[in-house]
Amino acid sequence: MRRLSWFLVAWLIATPALGQVANKDTTWPTPGNNVAQGGVQMCVNGSGTAVPCTSPVAQTSVLGAFSGADTSSQAATLAGTAGKTTFICGFSVSGLGSTAGGAVSVTVATLTGATTLTYSYVFAAGAGVSNTPITFTYNPCLPANAVNTAITVTVPGQAGNTATQINAWGYQQ
Repeated sequence: MRRLSWFLVAWLIATPALGQVANKDTTWPTPGNNVAQGGVQMCVNGSGTAVPCTSPVAQTSVLGAFSGADTSSQAATLAGTAGKTTFICGFSVSGLGSTAGGAVSVTVATLTGATTLTYSYVFAAGAGVSNTPITFTYNPCLPANAVNTAITVTVPGQAGNTATQINAWGYQQ
């Protein structure tokens, strides 16, 4: 059944004439077992189910960035805002190495369900040596754990690091 649901969602998205606005003679069952008649715009809710849309919700882009030495720990934060949920759509980490080099665990927290995502990042051996950048993009974007909650991308530091760039991007609604 799950495969059928994803197929239906993919078909609705790929077929704008039917997926966005239904023919006026069409009825749509809703999650509450009601029937919506007429033109109905369909949206995908947080659990991946196609449901009739409510009025459009305005989105505000948010960015977080850090640039500088990372000898202990640094972060880029997508701030929380009262009455809105923050979503992260992606992040990147780049920069120079550290005295001895070594791997660290980059974290993205705190996401829905109190989830923290973890990724490996390696500081090259040598403070002037370029690190291999990492970039992750989420589609769909991932929501924070609650309304008015920030999402933080944290990179533990290394001794002797002189340049690290952390960038995060997303939106609030």
